[in-house]
Amino acid sequence: MFCDEYDKTVIENRELKRFPVNHVSKINLSVGIGIDYESEKEDYEVDDKGNVLLIDGRHIPWEQVKTDGFDYLEISVKDETEKSQLILTEELS
Repeated sequence: MFCDEYDKTVIENRELKRFPVNHVSKINLSVGIGIDYESEKEDYEVDDKGNVLLIDGRHIPWEQVKTDGFDYLEISVKDETEKSQLILTEELS
């Protein structure tokens, strides 16, 4: 699902990373859209009813794809002094 792919041995041997944030007061989860759906419509599998085939096998209407879809994810935290620390930012494929 994420654009970056990692070798299985790299994933299995990752070190746990402690972020320098004490007393987390807020966790921000952001999702967003950077897709021009209309210009990329030919990249989707659309059936004769105008529904798009999803990776899990479901079919949903094209308009729902445009309203529900997102292609990036970001997680950040703030401490009690409102200092922000980025934890994760990933582009989805």
